[in-house]
Amino acid sequence: MSCRLEDSYTRLCVKGQFAFLASKSGVLRVQLPTFTTERVNTAEASALAVTAALDVANNDGRVVEVWRGDRKLWAGLEHVREVTTLGWNDHDSLLASGSADSRVLIWDMRQQEPTFRLNTPAGAEVHAVSWCRDNTYYLAAAHDTAIKLWDVRLTMKSLATVKKAHATRIETMNWHPTNPSLLLTAGKLATLRVWTNGHTKLTQLYHKEVRAVAVAKFTPYGDSLLYAPSQSEVKPTILSLSEDMRVLGQLTGCRTHLLDFDFAQLEGVWYVIGLGGDHTLLQLP
Repeated sequence: MSCRLEDSYTRLCVKGQFAFLASKSGVLRVQLPTFTTERVNTAEASALAVTAALDVANNDGRVVEVWRGDRKLWAGLEHVREVTTLGWNDHDSLLASGSADSRVLIWDMRQQEPTFRLNTPAGAEVHAVSWCRDNTYYLAAAHDTAIKLWDVRLTMKSLATVKKAHATRIETMNWHPTNPSLLLTAGKLATLRVWTNGHTKLTQLYHKEVRAVAVAKFTPYGDSLLYAPSQSEVKPTILSLSEDMRVLGQLTGCRTHLLDFDFAQLEGVWYVIGLGGDHTLLQLP
């Protein structure tokens, strides 16, 4: 199943039976599986995160905003360049924002000022953040080619750092859905890496050289991962979560490259919801 989109959306987030899409002309909410659409806002959005209650965090340039339906609940302005990534912690109580200004800020919606300002390295743009699923305060952030693990309450120094985790800028990272010690990262060009976390040290567990990566995520069932290459001639590919990271299969129903994807459980069945480079929203088995 698929639907044609009227705008050039670049970010996708799925919560329950809704897909949220972000573009430079605003955020769109899409009901699944009917593909009924509703405009949330007209922000200039390039980053997106959604709570379990369907509150939408997006940026409007360098401003961080939170919306409930079509009503703006909150806004925070402290970044000096465009916000590039957003993420809610597991309890939806804290929001992390990363920016091209190299900063990572932690926000509590009850305050206008950041609750925590992490002491991040200057000159290293932040394009991915991901909260650990079993710790309210534990955050991974991609600082250009480096990974830092933070307890956000300890703002002056990260718990662990891998300085050259990838040869190119890291643009996607996420924690395993059931194993909080596993972290997946992908460089802008051609490497996937799975790390094991000892809370004060990151150790590479697996890695695989692939085609240029648009986005990569662990699958919801946890025994594999899915990555979407940025070239249309290669299908989104499922890899085993094992030392050889062997190919388990491909999403053959995808006719274009995916800019982003997420997973949705509809009537007990897991689907990949993909944002196609040809302005389509796809539901793939």
